[in-house]
Amino acid sequence: MCDTLPSWLREAGDSLPSEIPRNPFEIFGLPAAFEISREELDRCYRLISRKLHPDHASLDQKEQAKELSAKINRLVAELKDPVRRAHLLYSHLSQKSLSLADFKPSGAFLMEMFELQDELEELNFPENEERLLELENEMENRRKQALLGLKTAFENRTGSPDLACLESTLKKELSELAYLDRILNRVGEKLDE
Repeated sequence: MCDTLPSWLREAGDSLPSEIPRNPFEIFGLPAAFEISREELDRCYRLISRKLHPDHASLDQKEQAKELSAKINRLVAELKDPVRRAHLLYSHLSQKSLSLADFKPSGAFLMEMFELQDELEELNFPENEERLLELENEMENRRKQALLGLKTAFENRTGSPDLACLESTLKKELSELAYLDRILNRVGEKLDE
């Protein structure tokens, strides 16, 4: 529970820390896991933000406080986003970043996404509202399934030093999530027209 400042910030005393931990989970006092408590993250973020806020810094530390605050703001946003959190967690576990550049989803999945994109281009709001809402619901459900696949991949990795299986699963789920998100965004745009 984040009722006090994390140790890295307490140790700085009244001055600002010269640097923050590299592990984003450690920064907020969270376990390095895919499933995190949003409430706990928000609580710790508020404590850290108050301490690092430029308005509370001395004149000679204002610039450093701005930089630290910006970094904390970026990291909390990344931890709140499950896709970016998966990347952060994988980087933490493997000490390398996860590249999706060399990974392509299955041909069947890609064909389905291309067909959905073509269908979307022909759908208009309000004439096709029912189909657009149906597509939105279907893509949101598939997105939830892919996120569950990420969660399961990290949970199944517990205790196993082999990262190859985790990496393969993450690449599949994350690349498919990118396509699903594009379709969802396009559906949202069509519904807003």
